[in-house]
Amino acid sequence: MLAQTPLVDLAKPAEDLGITDVERAALCRVHEMLDGGRLPATNPIMPVGNSFDMRVWQRKESCGTVACIAGWANLIDRRAFPGVGTAQWLFGLDPRPSRLFCPDLRFDPITPAMAVRALRTFLIDGEADWS
Repeated sequence: MLAQTPLVDLAKPAEDLGITDVERAALCRVHEMLDGGRLPATNPIMPVGNSFDMRVWQRKESCGTVACIAGWANLIDRRAFPGVGTAQWLFGLDPRPSRLFCPDLRFDPITPAMAVRALRTFLIDGEADWS
């Protein structure tokens, strides 16, 4: 069985992505958590444990935390994307990561599998693929 190259080794340098080294490392960790099933989609009726939802920046629940990609990166390392969710943060985003954090409006929820693909393509190619 061949070992898979860690995403952190495949990812572009932080400056090429329009983010800091701390943010790059935190995004690689979020990818690992999503890909490993440790951040399932939020169940709005019965939330259980930590979960993922692109419609929520960060929200603490009695049973865990719900957050989007940038929100989880910030929870992993508070230096990553400080001020996440505020208008100042949103309007101050470099154009390169903005599509990762603000995908096109859609009516269907964004699944963890979609987020894994978008994170991976952003980190390796510099462009988030939400298809």
